[in-house]
Amino acid sequence: MGRTRGFIRFACQNNESIREIYQDLFSWPTPHKDESIIGLIIDHFGLQNSLLEKYYELRNRFELKIDHEIKLEQSHKY
Repeated sequence: MGRTRGFIRFACQNNESIREIYQDLFSWPTPHKDESIIGLIIDHFGLQNSLLEKYYELRNRFELKIDHEIKLEQSHKY
């Protein structure tokens, strides 16, 4: 990815849906250990790390977007 003075100049188009990205970042396949990005931040940096708050906010934004998409899909069915 090219960068100019801290700004992104170009990036590849993302073909994943919001739901797929959410699933990749915030879910974990085993019930015994949180392997989500949030779990990894806690494991490596602890509960007091500033990244944790940012990723909780990101997760909340994804959930709002997904909820909005679901409501739109349901309204188009009727």
